[in-house]
Amino acid sequence: MTAALAFSAGEVLWLIPASLATGGVETYLHATIGQFEWRFGRPGVSVLGSSMSGEYLLSRAAALVGSIWQAFAPMHLTASNIARRTAIALLVIAFYVVFAWRSPSKDVARPYVLACAVYLLMLFILLPTRHLRYFLPFSLIVGWSVSGYLAQFRRPVVRAAALAALFAVTVLPSFFLVGGLSKVPPPVAALEWVKSNHPAAILYSDQLRRHADFYWPGGDSKAEPKGETGCDQLRKSLEAGRVVLATNPELCGMTGVKVASFKRDARIHDKHHRITIFEFGKSIGNPG
Repeated sequence: MTAALAFSAGEVLWLIPASLATGGVETYLHATIGQFEWRFGRPGVSVLGSSMSGEYLLSRAAALVGSIWQAFAPMHLTASNIARRTAIALLVIAFYVVFAWRSPSKDVARPYVLACAVYLLMLFILLPTRHLRYFLPFSLIVGWSVSGYLAQFRRPVVRAAALAALFAVTVLPSFFLVGGLSKVPPPVAALEWVKSNHPAAILYSDQLRRHADFYWPGGDSKAEPKGETGCDQLRKSLEAGRVVLATNPELCGMTGVKVASFKRDARIHDKHHRITIFEFGKSIGNPG
């Protein structure tokens, strides 16, 4: 009863300011329902938007397991075979979970592991499986596993070597990813390049529309043309001598020339981790 009351109180304390910040309870609930309904018809995002075939569910489960492995030990798996890669990932995950379960902090760690299993089921059903930020809560499991792991070694020298090995697998790769945080995100870098090199250009991009609203508010940014009217406007811009750029290499039956590319490690943030700019109406022999 106490736990239920505490949970309800926490929900209210979170819901009230969240609702006020979004325009009231009704607005908040409308946005929440809209987010839920958005998942239907999008199998890459949610199980609710799929046919739920066995092949799809297995593929999604394998992708989720691989993402958890990246969260527990941020290293690229090199095994090309999906089954082999998934098996390696499961072994790594089992290592951390087993030792966290047996750690001196097991009274706290075990309920937390069970809660994470429920959270993981929610991720599997509702959210994209490759966004590593969703797996941040699992870092506590890694922390609890250390004491359980080191308890297996009695000699100080062996224990130190075991800790160094764990550090090399779990912590060391993160340093390279932390270094990548200092780099300008590809969408921002791409728009900075457009502003510096072609400030009067027209940029057709579905990828960068929202970024352009903030980082290039005075720029001529448009959604990619979907119909004949949009394609006619694109052709007229080219005939008028306007510089036409896009993040899609093909628009309206025309192929653009690659003029710039920006990327960073997808493990830092897999959304828009690679942005390529193409110019239309430009000679292929003169890529700029």
